[in-house]
Amino acid sequence: MNETMNLTTRKILIHCHIFKNAGTTFDWSLQRTFGQAFIDHRDDEPMRTGAAYLGPYLQEQRQGQLKALSSHHVRFPLPELENIKLIPLVLLRNPIDRAGSVYSFERQQKSNSPGAINAKKLTFPEYIDWRMEPQANGVLRNAQVRSTGPTQEINIIKAQDYATALARIKNYFLFGLVAATFPYNRSGPYRPKYLESPPKIYF
Repeated sequence: MNETMNLTTRKILIHCHIFKNAGTTFDWSLQRTFGQAFIDHRDDEPMRTGAAYLGPYLQEQRQGQLKALSSHHVRFPLPELENIKLIPLVLLRNPIDRAGSVYSFERQQKSNSPGAINAKKLTFPEYIDWRMEPQANGVLRNAQVRSTGPTQEINIIKAQDYATALARIKNYFLFGLVAATFPYNRSGPYRPKYLESPPKIYF
């Protein structure tokens, strides 16, 4: 990230949206705060290519008015851009709370995906056991480390990958911690308590 700042430097917040980490609520706040200067980026394939795509995309958007962008597929390192300072932000969550949120979401999801099918037929402990198997995708296994570490593509996390993610969070990201809003009932799935009025965000 370019640390050189002057009076003409623009700041753009880059929300690294991790699935089921309250990112949709946070994006709602960004939309409410910045209006058309916020983009919820959903064109996943080009975003996965990294800085070669993101750099030109940011420079082209809204004639210099863009203030915040959110994507599930931000890749690092971020591009180095003249007169633009990119501020990466990530929300982290207790992995057990997050697992319950994923389970609850997939139980209600109208989808034929393996996750949705298994969430509907398995108990929560059985679902977790299945999600830990190598053939299941990595929506739960080390998801937060992969999203903040050297790459999202690896399936097995090593000690150095964890160290890289931790250093990046401490020295590079703005980060927040998601409160436990999905208390688990042992006789049933997580039941969400949605925030009615998330706060505005200023930076």
